[in-house]
Amino acid sequence: MGEVMTGRVKEYLLKNRLIQNGEGVVLGISGGADSVCLLSVLHKLSRAMNLKLTVVHVNHGIRGEEAVEDSRYVEGLCRERQIPFRLFCVDAPATAAREKLSVEEAGRKLRYQLLEQVRLETGADKIAVAHNKNDSAETMLFNLFRGTGIKGLSGIRPCRNHIIRPILFLERKEIEEYLETEGLPYRTDSTNLETDYMRNKIRLKLFPVITGEINTRAVSHITDACAEIAETEEYLGKITNNSYAETVKEKEGMLFIDGAAFQRLEKVIRKRIIRKAIQEMAESLKDITRTHIEDVLELLDKNVGKKISLPYGVEVKRTYDGITVYKEDRVQAAASLEPLEIEKNGSYTFDGGTVTLRLLDEGINNDELGGNHYTKHFDYDRIKGNLTIRTRRQGDYITISPGCKKKKLKTYFIDCKIPREYRDETLLLAEENHILWIIGQERISEYYKLSENTRNILEVSYIGGHDER
Repeated sequence: MGEVMTGRVKEYLLKNRLIQNGEGVVLGISGGADSVCLLSVLHKLSRAMNLKLTVVHVNHGIRGEEAVEDSRYVEGLCRERQIPFRLFCVDAPATAAREKLSVEEAGRKLRYQLLEQVRLETGADKIAVAHNKNDSAETMLFNLFRGTGIKGLSGIRPCRNHIIRPILFLERKEIEEYLETEGLPYRTDSTNLETDYMRNKIRLKLFPVITGEINTRAVSHITDACAEIAETEEYLGKITNNSYAETVKEKEGMLFIDGAAFQRLEKVIRKRIIRKAIQEMAESLKDITRTHIEDVLELLDKNVGKKISLPYGVEVKRTYDGITVYKEDRVQAAASLEPLEIEKNGSYTFDGGTVTLRLLDEGINNDELGGNHYTKHFDYDRIKGNLTIRTRRQGDYITISPGCKKKKLKTYFIDCKIPREYRDETLLLAEENHILWIIGQERISEYYKLSENTRNILEVSYIGGHDER
């Protein structure tokens, strides 16, 4: 059976492109049945495939003398096969308490950190761990019962970055049969026999009923479904990424979702975009539920300014043109631009943009002057004081009618539905508190517009920096 198993594993490795000839592989070996099988088979393949193996064993500081015996057993297996052995002792309970994790989560985190550490130290290409088909089926059910999206139902994948699972296609009973044939004993972790953990309950209580009373091939059927779900997830992921790039923009630590473009998408993609935006901001989705996603979606039906709070300090707010996702400690406070006094001729560069002023020669016909959002013309003789380029401040106003009726700049921003997030960073051309131009906007002050009486014309152009609002 040994040669048959070795051949099956090699075929699986090559089919899924998990290992190439000549690569270095760090093996995570606990001493349990799955990991002893992994060690045995990869050792047999190492000569034919010129693999350079290193074994890592982690004592999590949980099971006392039992854990010490596990490490001695694994070290003995490596000595017999002349495989380099690395032992690490950690305190998983202390890490769990410090980082507010379960002991199981803390142990897993520490284990993978150490495996990666050894991979880097040895220059290895891959990390091999001993998950099997039962583990994948259990993971799928665990996530289903706990509450998850499609991704959580795809089980365990053969490869994630440089972490590979060479015996994932094997059921646990096949592994145990192989070890019996090879005469290889293995260690049993006593915590795996306790029913305090949900995964153990699934393994020890639920699966015997499923495979014994419902369908003997239930494990294979579940993992087949996982594979199909994984394919679906990959396809939806591509669509989501494309739609995300079209509807979500990042600026100064915040994410802005274009409401109009977002609403045109199918609901399943809208949900995924929300999840992705939250993940980008929170750097985790662990405590994000379906209810959170639905609450964010419903914001588009709420009044402007409505806000909800999510785990990890993430805030989501309804704005004039969509949704803003942000986290206070990641938002870069909009730096207030120091007022910059300017002359009638010259260029001034700041904040990624350039403002150029030019006093035009007398005699130019006003009707022949062009203009757009980024080039404006003003009656120079109406400017009595110094001009500045700055951001807004208390008391600013703009004139909005030929009769020079004043409107507070704040009111103008609200009427024009300029998002609050942009107001403090919008550049202004000002004379004292009188705003000549909200740079990048169509509007200029009526007071400074050209007329039939205009003699001297000031041309102001802006290039780069902020996008048009």
